[in-house]
Amino acid sequence: MNSQNIGSYDSFYAVGVGQNTTNTTAADSTNVSQGALESSNVDLTREMTGQIVAQRGAEANVKSIQTEDSMFQTLLDIKA
Repeated sequence: MNSQNIGSYDSFYAVGVGQNTTNTTAADSTNVSQGALESSNVDLTREMTGQIVAQRGAEANVKSIQTEDSMFQTLLDIKA
């Protein structure tokens, strides 16, 4: 196929006559744009809030392990 225009091609002589088999209606009017950016379907505010909540939960878990370790070390020092 030889490119005639963006999205338009003609056939080589060895291939035969090209046929347009696209059947579009008003309800099915989808356009494909080369080089266009796709919009995001992610709510950035919600995702960032979720990341902050997860980070704070991880920090709380680390702090509780440190506190438990400190208490255990104090217990061992008292016993010794």
